[in-house]
Amino acid sequence: MKLPKESLCGLIQKLGIQNNDVVMVHNKRGKFLAGVVTTDRMRENVICVHKGAWIKYAKLSKNMNKTWKIASSIFSERCLMCHTLPKSTKFTANQWPPTLKVMAKRAALDKKQTDLVSEFLQYHAKGIAK
Repeated sequence: MKLPKESLCGLIQKLGIQNNDVVMVHNKRGKFLAGVVTTDRMRENVICVHKGAWIKYAKLSKNMNKTWKIASSIFSERCLMCHTLPKSTKFTANQWPPTLKVMAKRAALDKKQTDLVSEFLQYHAKGIAK
C-alpha cells in the first residue's frame, strides 16, 4: 500500500492512532508490535524503530487463535494458583510487561512461556484496536 503524500503524523491521526498506542507493524518480511510516538521530526511516510527483529513469516503461526488459546491457558492456569484472574483489558499494552515480569517469576514461567503470555496480553490489552 502506498501512503498518501501527507505527513505520517497526519495519517496516524486520521487512523485514530495516538501516542502510546501499540500497533502491529508488518511488511513482506514479517511483523511485530510497536509502541507509537508521534513527532514532526521524521520525514514524510517514514517510521523509525529503535530496536526489534523481523521474524520470517513462515515461522509465524498461520492460526493465531491456536496460539492465543495456548497463551490463554498458560495465563489462566498459572495466575489462578495465587489470585483471581485479571482480564487482559485491565492494563494497557505498555503496562503489562513490567507486571508480567514480576508475576512470571512467581508463576515459574520460563522465557518462552513469558514471551508468549506477554504477547497475548499486549495484543488483547486495554485500548488495542483490532
